[in-house]
Amino acid sequence: MMRTVQYGLVAMLGSILMMGVVTGEEKATPKEKKEKPAARKQKEEKPGLPPTFADVAYGLHDRNVLDFWQAGGDGPRPMLVMIHGGGWVAGDKKGYANS
Repeated sequence: MMRTVQYGLVAMLGSILMMGVVTGEEKATPKEKKEKPAARKQKEEKPGLPPTFADVAYGLHDRNVLDFWQAGGDGPRPMLVMIHGGGWVAGDKKGYANS
């Protein structure tokens, strides 16, 4: 009985590994088109909507600031909180102002 279970587990593990080998050869995503440096620069220079309130402090450190854009209109409106990548170690909010 125990040997049958072992053979079953080995067969299942082998099947799983073979699926990984077969699918691993194919690319998961299509080839991304590389942008030319000029096109990338145009995107970066695109002017964005200025924040309603800029550099609002939320902590004691000089870098603990955020920008706030208030949606127009009366009544309740949706809210989006965007935190840049970097794990609070690297990066800057300025890179997202124009995106």
